[in-house]
Amino acid sequence: MGIAVRAEKLVKMFPVRNRAVNGLSLDVAPGELLVLHGEPGSGKTTAMKLLAGLLRPDDGAVTLDGKPTAKWNDEAWSRYRARNIGNVTSEPVFIEGDALYNIMLPLAVAGTPTGKRERLATEAAQAAGLDAECYHKEPRLLTQKERIICCMARAVANSPGLMLLDDPYKHLAQKDRQELADRLKALCKTKNMTAILFTISGEYGDVADRTITIKEGRMRDSQ
Repeated sequence: MGIAVRAEKLVKMFPVRNRAVNGLSLDVAPGELLVLHGEPGSGKTTAMKLLAGLLRPDDGAVTLDGKPTAKWNDEAWSRYRARNIGNVTSEPVFIEGDALYNIMLPLAVAGTPTGKRERLATEAAQAAGLDAECYHKEPRLLTQKERIICCMARAVANSPGLMLLDDPYKHLAQKDRQELADRLKALCKTKNMTAILFTISGEYGDVADRTITIKEGRMRDSQ
């Protein structure tokens, strides 16, 4: 089956908190939806940034889709992220323009021909479940739930192999959190995509293929 994401004994140190990530090891299979659960300060966000190349480990290694990343420079990481990693946060950043324009941005960065961008962005919006009436609204006029859906659509517009989610549903009502978690599960299947949801909540076990707890920068248990 292979490994989509492999982290081997990752260590990341900061002057104030010392070891934010302390020997973290993890294998994620292609197409898997993994929930990585931990309390604030457990190392979740640092771990996500290490997997995305936004931080470099002080020790250990990250392998993505069989490709060792240890020797990648900033440019190599930027190219890889543009085409292969989608990111979703609880407070997404949008630029001036309507929702569909913002969903098209990763396509532009990846060099997708102009004539294909609107079609691919529309397909991504439909797959994520964004209502058509939202396509031509500015993101600031959308509800919080719609903004997160727009961000999910933007994250899958390039059909990346990996999506990293930094607790994007935490400000939503419980019913909406469950609905969007179900949509994430469906996206993993329809897009043949691996996803890691980093969260303080333990409520997503019913949609996850696997749930892991992180504590003090290490994996503690798996379900």
